[in-house]
Amino acid sequence: MWLLSFILPILRLYLVGVKVLLYQLFNKSFTLPVLPTQNGRVAIVTGGARGMGYETARHLARLGMHVVIAGNSEEEGLQAVKKIHEEGSEGKVEFLFLHLCSLKSVRQFVHRFKARALPLHVLVNNAGVMLVPEGTAEEGFELHFGLNYLGHFLLTNLLLDKLKRSGRHDACSRVVTMSSATHYVGRLDMEDLQGRSCYSAHGAYSQSKLALVLFTYHLQEKITAGGFPVTSNAVDPGMVDTDLYNNLCIPAQAAKKPVAKMLFRDKNARPLSLSGHVGFDSLPHQLVNKSTCQGFCFNILCIGETGIGKSTLMDTLFNTNFENFESSHFEPKVKLRAQTYDLQESNVRLKLTIVNTVGFGDQMNKQESYQHVVDYIDTQFESYLQEELKIKRSLHNYHDSRIHACLYFIAPSGHSLKSLDLVTMKKLDSKVNIIPVIAKADTISKSELHKFKIKIMSELVSNGVQIYQFPTDDETVSKINTAMNGILPFAVVGSSEEVKIGNKMVKARQYPWGVVQVENENHCDFVKLREMLICVNMEDLREQTHTRHYELYRRCKLEEMGFTDTNPESKPVSLQETYEAKRHEFLGDLQRREEEMRQMFVQRVKEKETELKEAERELQGKFEQLKRLHSEEKSKLDEKRRSLEDEINTFSKKKTAAELLQGQSFNTNANLKKDKDRKNSGFM
Repeated sequence: MWLLSFILPILRLYLVGVKVLLYQLFNKSFTLPVLPTQNGRVAIVTGGARGMGYETARHLARLGMHVVIAGNSEEEGLQAVKKIHEEGSEGKVEFLFLHLCSLKSVRQFVHRFKARALPLHVLVNNAGVMLVPEGTAEEGFELHFGLNYLGHFLLTNLLLDKLKRSGRHDACSRVVTMSSATHYVGRLDMEDLQGRSCYSAHGAYSQSKLALVLFTYHLQEKITAGGFPVTSNAVDPGMVDTDLYNNLCIPAQAAKKPVAKMLFRDKNARPLSLSGHVGFDSLPHQLVNKSTCQGFCFNILCIGETGIGKSTLMDTLFNTNFENFESSHFEPKVKLRAQTYDLQESNVRLKLTIVNTVGFGDQMNKQESYQHVVDYIDTQFESYLQEELKIKRSLHNYHDSRIHACLYFIAPSGHSLKSLDLVTMKKLDSKVNIIPVIAKADTISKSELHKFKIKIMSELVSNGVQIYQFPTDDETVSKINTAMNGILPFAVVGSSEEVKIGNKMVKARQYPWGVVQVENENHCDFVKLREMLICVNMEDLREQTHTRHYELYRRCKLEEMGFTDTNPESKPVSLQETYEAKRHEFLGDLQRREEEMRQMFVQRVKEKETELKEAERELQGKFEQLKRLHSEEKSKLDEKRRSLEDEINTFSKKKTAAELLQGQSFNTNANLKKDKDRKNSGFM
């Protein structure tokens, strides 16, 4: 009976596996559907650091989602975040710690996430274990049941209120639970859920997947009954090439590689063996010789307040004295001063550009202090893009002024980051490789410095600031870069003065209480910074600038110009096709505008004609009115003229009569006088 209880789950599970394998072999391969952009939406993906979870997080980020990768390995999580950012994904990606084997960790994760005051639109319950040896979760539950089911059960219920508030009936929130076809052969033994009587890893795995499917159905029933804008979904990914199959039985392990080749082979790959020496193994040497002849360029942006030691650190890093200018604390705005130098070490030439932020953080209103820095970085990207888009390009001798590394100088306050620091780094993390350094680290004690580092990294993580992580995928530098990632931010001290220590002169800062040696790793992290920045990762910084930050800027700019790689049917589109489409679109838009202008012109002419006719009617009315008034005035004048003429005639008649009477009177008087004179003479 015991043997049968042990063997049956194994047989059932592998029988289901064979069915799934045959189905995938004889059916068409899955094609990723074209999904709309998801800008502004937030998703949590458990186990998103690798495997199916990583691919899910990667694709959601490419759609513009804000993706939170939840996992129990911070190193793997941050590496996944970095890889997704390197691809130039539009969405924001960050990592939060979650150990599903611990219900306490689940509650802490939910508390941290809710403290961010973010919505939640998609919860992907992806993490899980498969066929692992017998073990227990933190609370004592069987490992498959505790991690695969109970952890996700608690996580979903604690986040359900967020999902309800974030969803809309026209765009529901989603709970997507990763199940498996093995749930068909799963058995829920309610008397022995932990499998203590007869443990079978195969039975435990099938049981956990059955529990997830039942939970999904029950959750959907509750959501539907409440009328909430949330959907609960269980998905079977089929047979996928992941690390989950590492615990298969020996025969299955042997068949794993040939099966994977059949299911996941690259149809375009055709490996061939060489029968003798060809010579292309010398390509690395050819590349080295060519690069040495051409020389290299490296551009560093130093951001920090005035007097924090930026110039001194640059002099110390490159063991020379650069041209420095005195800076004032009273600059009206932030200025960026770039200086380029030609350096040579052995037979390697380096064109180094140091960009200093003059007056950064010195203004009373610091709200726009970061904008000048962002504009400068974008200007360098735009210059490179314009050179790329020229018909006659000269990139081989073009002075690349794009910023490869940003040393962000943090004041050694020992408390926390300033809001200006957080805002600036947040604005720059998608445009430049940020390496935070604590300047003048000799001003605080080692214990305070250690706490300060932890505080800084905690604030950066909680605010979603993505700083540059030294690459760990190269085995030759993986160990040292992993160690250095744990030391960030670097606590540095710079000095151009030499002090005699023992029998040799070393660069140091001398104080009354002692000497701080710049290159002594017990005193500061200067040597570590120099090793990481110059000796180990300078080329990676240049590569990250080109492949990640510049590519993101370039893609956004070309998309703004209307260029795309695929059409709405997800088929590739050539540049010529895009050009022709834009040309036709432009001509159509031009014709449309011409027609609109013609119609507008006709409309304006009609309106003007109407205005002129109305004005003509008004003028005609005024003319008629004036004409009428003129006629009336003329009639009045004629009447007055006739009256005056009558008066003149009457007056003339009266005058004539008067003159006649006067003449008659004069004659009468004369006659009387003559008569009188005659009488008088008669008396004489």
